[in-house]
Amino acid sequence: MTLIESRFFGRICYGYTRDEDGFIFVDEEKAKVIKMIFRFSLEGMILEKFR
Repeated sequence: MTLIESRFFGRICYGYTRDEDGFIFVDEEKAKVIKMIFRFSLEGMILEKFR
């Protein structure tokens, strides 16, 4: 198990993928979504504001 695999579910976290040899690396397309979510959070765009 690597540090980026879920300890609870035994799968890799969103934004990562495995290659044909089983090595884990960043999935660049999914990483864009993760970066956007963090950017929104840093800019104060949180769900509580939109209730």
